[in-house]
Amino acid sequence: AGTAVLTRGRFGARVAIAGFRKQQEDAVLDPLLVIASEGDNVIGIEGINASVASVGFAVPQFDSPRSLSASMAGDSEAPRTAFLKYAGPASPCHISFLSSRTNEAMVQVLAPLLPVARLLGVPLLDFDVYEQTRDSSAISKDLIPAVTSWLLEQMAT
Repeated sequence: AGTAVLTRGRFGARVAIAGFRKQQEDAVLDPLLVIASEGDNVIGIEGINASVASVGFAVPQFDSPRSLSASMAGDSEAPRTAFLKYAGPASPCHISFLSSRTNEAMVQVLAPLLPVARLLGVPLLDFDVYEQTRDSSAISKDLIPAVTSWLLEQMAT
């Protein structure tokens, strides 16, 4: 998310995944899709909620990729700025938005440390959480088509 919002200049669209801090004015001048989760133990949802609220205009919120996609159905225009916020106990963790292949490789490398991290209460960028949920494939199944549709709509305008 940092690269998407901190890079200076104007772009056709920006997508901030698993984090958003309104630090760069250019970021809110371009079409912007913010994706965050209550299950993210690395970037707290409270800060993202506050940053989205501080952009200076109303930002439509969606509770799932399907609801974002539904907002663009038919002749409806995609919102120029939108906030997709996962909520509830099954919300993805910080790394759930990455490729399952990447996450599986990292969990394999970190496997010896994860039990110790859990015992000490030390989060490892949510790899300790992901080891239990292994939800990247399920998340990307719905999220990638929704983000792709949103980007295509932004490029068409």
